[in-house]
Amino acid sequence: MAMCIALVPNSRDEKEAPMDPVGAALSVGALGSILYAIIEGPSLGWTSDEVLGFGALGVILTFLFVRWERRVEHPMLPIEFFRDRGFALGLVAISLAFFVMFSFMFTQMLHFQLVRGHTAFEAALRFLPLPLGLMPMAANSDRLCEKFGSNNVVAAGLTLVGAAMLIFTTVEVGTDYVVLALIFLLIGMGMGLTMAPSTTMVMDSIPQDKAGVGSATNDASREVGGAFGIAIVGSVLNEIYQSKLVVPGGLEEHSGIVSESFPAAMRIGGELLAQGNALGLELIENARWAFVEGMTDAAVAPAIVALVNAILVKRYMPRNPEQVGDASPPTS
Repeated sequence: MAMCIALVPNSRDEKEAPMDPVGAALSVGALGSILYAIIEGPSLGWTSDEVLGFGALGVILTFLFVRWERRVEHPMLPIEFFRDRGFALGLVAISLAFFVMFSFMFTQMLHFQLVRGHTAFEAALRFLPLPLGLMPMAANSDRLCEKFGSNNVVAAGLTLVGAAMLIFTTVEVGTDYVVLALIFLLIGMGMGLTMAPSTTMVMDSIPQDKAGVGSATNDASREVGGAFGIAIVGSVLNEIYQSKLVVPGGLEEHSGIVSESFPAAMRIGGELLAQGNALGLELIENARWAFVEGMTDAAVAPAIVALVNAILVKRYMPRNPEQVGDASPPTS
């Protein structure tokens, strides 16, 4: 904090525009409603009144947010920024990259602790190949962009992430950690090649006095992508887990909770095992297998997201920051 105060140059909006509380409320309501519907879908049913109601509410609030931001004099997020190809594609690349990374990290913490029996600290240590791959790639991404173009570098990074997720679909309960370390390393390398050039593209696309808006939008795209990644991939994993879990005969009274929650299945299995009930071990083994099956099958979705993202970036992102603003974004 002290170094930031001393070294980071200050920037401000000279117009001193007021806050946009209506836009903030609409954006929070829209995102919260959509995420709630996605997360609760596997438990309540995708066609339940509650899930459909919250999903529809989220869509309506999103429409109202965009409309409000277009009409209000001082918008929280100037919609016209998205006309710039570099700004729009940079945010898309960042958001979808975090969609993949957050969803993967979320499932892996459960995998390492509940399937492989590691402590939280031991599980965290096994994530180290990710930053070890990310840091050198991010540090050298500017040189690579100068040589090959930002669009090619970001597309290559996303392709690495997609390839890592496809490799992950082959993982089984007994797969050696070396394979998982390689997957973490590839994801880290891909994220390093994706994040820095995309952030540069976003920040170079807007006026200097709007740097705060650009930075906030950049950070929000990460959080939104990560939230949707955890919600969507988590829901897909949960659906597959529920469909593949076989509850041992004699444990019918626990079938509801163990089918809906993998941690609950592991907890109940452990309690039964401690009581000398052999069905506890069978439940644990079945739950581990069902979770890993769901985890690897669900990884197909992030892999597709990363590879589609790579194609979009390759085709539409400007090659160099100097090209930002030269062309309009593609229409859907």
